[in-house]
Amino acid sequence: MVSFWHRMAEHEIGDGTWTCRVTWHKDGVWRIVIFKPSVNDSRFRRARFVLVDGPTILVPGEDLRRVVEQRLRPGKSACPLSIDPVASTINKQKVQVSFEN
Repeated sequence: MVSFWHRMAEHEIGDGTWTCRVTWHKDGVWRIVIFKPSVNDSRFRRARFVLVDGPTILVPGEDLRRVVEQRLRPGKSACPLSIDPVASTINKQKVQVSFEN
């Protein structure tokens, strides 16, 4: 069984893109936990979510920051995300999604 909580262990951002392999999903919705310091990094321009057995999607950093800020509880730095690539939403909020081949 794969854990619901996928940590952003590596804080590597290449060419402004942070890449995360997402392995847990149910009914087409993918789940991970992201940490606020990662999305607030000045190098962070976009997120690449590699959905195992699914597509790879790109989400602009501004969209991801907005979702994290709205979902993050006071005093916490970890934010659970539910990614729905078909609906182009993260945590049921519309985001710009592009698909990578």
